[in-house]
Amino acid sequence: MVRFSSPGEFVTHIFTKKNYTTDNTFGFAESFLCGGTDFETPLREAAALIENEGFENADLIFITDGACRIGNEFADGFHDKRTQLKFKVAGIVIGINAGSSLESFCEKMYCLDMTAGDSVASDIITSFTC
Repeated sequence: MVRFSSPGEFVTHIFTKKNYTTDNTFGFAESFLCGGTDFETPLREAAALIENEGFENADLIFITDGACRIGNEFADGFHDKRTQLKFKVAGIVIGINAGSSLESFCEKMYCLDMTAGDSVASDIITSFTC
């Protein structure tokens, strides 16, 4: 889990069978980053985790309530990295904000409102499970 806000601000939580404890779960649930929306920072961190921490063939779920543009150069590099590391990306926009800003790096996008929760979850599980 990579939480993000303004450029350069992120917190990474890694949950595996070996370190999945009540303390680190509560630490994750109780943490909050304030201010801003930058997509490049968490995408860069997620790609680095996939490449360096043994998460090959990963499924990345990008959840946001905001819109943010990413640069064309970053988008091209991220696409190359996604192809090289063989990971998939789905984007979920919570609320009414436009999801078009996710198009440059997501293979599938969903807009989540109060009525779509179960159908979005079902589609992600079906689409991204081997």
